[in-house]
Amino acid sequence: MQPATCLPRSSCVERTASEASCSIHAISLSWPQEIDITTLGTSVATALQAAFSVLFGNTRNLPLTFAVLYGYEMVAPSSTDPEGLVTYLPVTLYPNQASSSNTTANIAAALTAWQSASLPAQANGEWVIGLSLYSQIDPAQKELLMSVESLIYKLFDRCLTSLFLESLFGCTGSSGFLMVIQ
Repeated sequence: MQPATCLPRSSCVERTASEASCSIHAISLSWPQEIDITTLGTSVATALQAAFSVLFGNTRNLPLTFAVLYGYEMVAPSSTDPEGLVTYLPVTLYPNQASSSNTTANIAAALTAWQSASLPAQANGEWVIGLSLYSQIDPAQKELLMSVESLIYKLFDRCLTSLFLESLFGCTGSSGFLMVIQ
């Protein structure tokens, strides 16, 4: 028995049909659940910095969009209604910003300015930070890679809380009193 021979080289090569894609597709990760970052820092800036360190490490220049809301809890959660009733007001939007070492400080400054101008209630209040991360493969197209809808930072009157805890427990207000209240 003699082996088969191929005279023209192209007749021996099996090929599948060529495929082309109209665009680059990125996998999108979405986290719709609330993530409470209150205990990550004594201020919204330090709590956000800690959250960003977990999410992005030391990576900078990521194309991010931030939307920040002020939330006020009108009805507390209960056993029959685990979500309660919270109303939200838009505070600021940072569309398509490159992340930097100043990102969290800039967001905190915008929140402080809004808080000073609007004087929202501290008790039962919270900041709700939504963020979106976009692909860097093609800057002309905004392909969503990750969406975190609700990073929650609880507000309360820190001075009154500090005085209250000092009178009850003999401690002064620092990051330690956050754990006691919650």
